[in-house]
Amino acid sequence: MRTLTPTADLPRLSHQKAREVMSPHPETVRPGASVQEAAARMRAFDIGFLPVVTPGEVCGVVTDRDLVTRVTGSGRCARSTTVGDIMTADVISCDPESSLESAVQWMAIMQIRRMVVLGKNRLLLGVISLADLIRAGHEAEAHLVYGVSRVSAGPYWSRRR
Repeated sequence: MRTLTPTADLPRLSHQKAREVMSPHPETVRPGASVQEAAARMRAFDIGFLPVVTPGEVCGVVTDRDLVTRVTGSGRCARSTTVGDIMTADVISCDPESSLESAVQWMAIMQIRRMVVLGKNRLLLGVISLADLIRAGHEAEAHLVYGVSRVSAGPYWSRRR
C-alpha cells in the first residue's frame, strides 16, 4: 500500500491559480435558514454544496450529504432545523492566489470534493469543484480527488461532529 504524499503522488498541475479555475459568485445560504430552504436551493440550482454566510464572511458549508445524514437520517425536521445546526463550521479554504496544485492536494488529503476560495476577511470569492477541475482540463486530478473522497467520509469529517 502506498501512502499519499502531496509532492510525489499527485500529478503536477500547470502554474494556474485557484482564481483561474474557481466558479465565482456561488449560491449561498444563511445559517438561520431552514434545512428545507437549503435543500430547495440545492434542487433549484442543481448543486450539492452551499457555503453558509453571515454578512461579510463564510461561517460554514453544508452539503446534500449533510442534509441526508444529519437531518433525515437522524429523524430531524427539515422545516425547523436550521442550516447553522447542521453545517460544518471548520471550513477548508484556499486563497485566490494559491496554486491550483496546492488546492487539489488539500482536497485529496482532506477528502473533500469542493473547496471555497476566500479573499480578505473571509469574503467568499468562489468555489473549486471537481467539475471546475474537469472544465480546466485537469480530468485526471478530478478523478483522483473523487476516488480519494469516495473511500470514506474521511478522518477529517468523521471528527467534525
